[in-house]
Amino acid sequence: MALGEREWRALAAMDGTRDLEGVARASGIARDHVAAFVAELSRLGLLAGTPDADPPASPARDLPVRALPGYRFRCTGAGGCCGLVDTVLFTPLEAARARAAAPELLDAGDDEARAFLPARGLDRRLLAVALRDGACVYLDGDRRCRVYAARPHGCRTFPRRHVDVGHEIRVAPRIACACELEPGDALLTSATRGAELPAALWVERLPAEVRLGARVVCATDALAFTDALELDGDVLARVRAHADALGAPPHDPAAARRAIEHALAEHAFRGPADLVRRALALARAAADAEPQDVLHADEALAARAHAFAGGLLLGGDVGAGLRALEARLALARRIPPQARVGFAAHPIAVLGALAQATGLFA
Repeated sequence: MALGEREWRALAAMDGTRDLEGVARASGIARDHVAAFVAELSRLGLLAGTPDADPPASPARDLPVRALPGYRFRCTGAGGCCGLVDTVLFTPLEAARARAAAPELLDAGDDEARAFLPARGLDRRLLAVALRDGACVYLDGDRRCRVYAARPHGCRTFPRRHVDVGHEIRVAPRIACACELEPGDALLTSATRGAELPAALWVERLPAEVRLGARVVCATDALAFTDALELDGDVLARVRAHADALGAPPHDPAAARRAIEHALAEHAFRGPADLVRRALALARAAADAEPQDVLHADEALAARAHAFAGGLLLGGDVGAGLRALEARLALARRIPPQARVGFAAHPIAVLGALAQATGLFA
């Protein structure tokens, strides 16, 4: 599809809030031309027809806050969380603080647009920072944050995932960075009530109803079911058995392989040092590797944290959630010991990061 100057102007005006008339007025292009362009985008499958089905996030309600029992972690400063992401978001004030902390970087101290662009459309209320080799541009050559004292809210709350499960707010690690699997003494949160959480914090909420096998039940009943799951010992076998018991369609390794290849093709424009591209290549190689018989301590923690935060329910189908977790665990086992170095020291964390950055096994 050829994109000329008019098409680019029309795209720039499509911020998700305008109809055809609004796009035409904002771009200064004739409505008929905009309508024809939108119709062609739709024919090619390049337009989303409906909003995301995920439950909307919302500020924390004043409920009891409970963190994953017995969990502590240690930030190693390896910077994997800053490189295995699709974007890092800043508010305008946070961007100003970062620019002041490192004004020479990209000459952003003089020109904000050199380091920040609107995260969506032309709305500058939320900004996406420039990436270098797929990592936040403020990450230096030693993978240390150059603006750590001025890092944005999302970085300050990472790796915490806050989920309102109805009667309480649960806090669990996302398991998307190696540091989350390093024993330490850092608490996930010191808050005991939702009112104590930062006002800017957005909390996920479970859907009202989810599918549990052949039944549709309220989220409270489904959460009671997942809380009772045995997720220790051979975690992969247990997750598979639980999914089988719910009658969930079996995990298809061939479909997983095709999804990885598709994601690799989508990220082919990234450079060889890009961590997301390297992680996808690692996952693709693992898809054809022999599974390892050794059980990994990471598996139990990843599964426990995911289930505790309601991760098996957020998609609306517990069986499908178990299969997605099974796929992630199965692929992590196929990554050979010799590849478990650097950012891939904990494969389950790498795959968790890919789930966030690309949607694979989410």
